[in-house]
Amino acid sequence: MLVEKKVHGAFQMVASSLPVDRRSKVRYPLVLNVGYRTLRRGQNVSGVGRTANMSSGGLLVDSPHEIDVGTKIEVRLEWPSRLDGVLPLQLVAVGTVARSEDGSFAVTLEKHQFRTMKRTPESSHATKPLIHNE
Repeated sequence: MLVEKKVHGAFQMVASSLPVDRRSKVRYPLVLNVGYRTLRRGQNVSGVGRTANMSSGGLLVDSPHEIDVGTKIEVRLEWPSRLDGVLPLQLVAVGTVARSEDGSFAVTLEKHQFRTMKRTPESSHATKPLIHNE
């Protein structure tokens, strides 16, 4: 990999073995439970996993499934905060799988919204959208 480096007062392109992080958003080591399902007809994959890290533009999910790059996917994260300190929240997002490796996949988020969750342990589906960003 070539990188620009200042050598003897002038910038030159030099070889580097150090990886360059090209992400434009800061990633945070946030570990949350996540459910997911692909949105591709004929190739439905769903499961549960945990986030390894997260940013405002994407997330990395530790999961037993290998999901093809380019696949549209919906993810539902159990959010650590509660609405008004009472109602459990989940972040529901739709995105595209940007990278898939053994044991994890990265998702670029395209739209998301917070939803409340029912408080009963039997139910984990969303009941009401709170915020919607596109």
